[in-house]
Amino acid sequence: MVSQNYRVKREVCGTCLHFRFRRETPAWAITVYPNDLARQQSAAVDVGLRCGLGGFPVKRTGTCDEWKPGDPAKA
Repeated sequence: MVSQNYRVKREVCGTCLHFRFRRETPAWAITVYPNDLARQQSAAVDVGLRCGLGGFPVKRTGTCDEWKPGDPAKA
């Protein structure tokens, strides 16, 4: 790790105050687990990853000059 200079960059979209997304349960989870809400929720995925400032699509690991620390509970 040291020889490769491995590090975790914290200033990424996934930890930014402006990062926006919503959680959706896929249709297959509702079909496979029709009476099990907990399993349906555990299969939920994040969709609509966007920047709250510019409104453009982003990736969790992207970053920009407008990064601001967000809610640590969200990350």
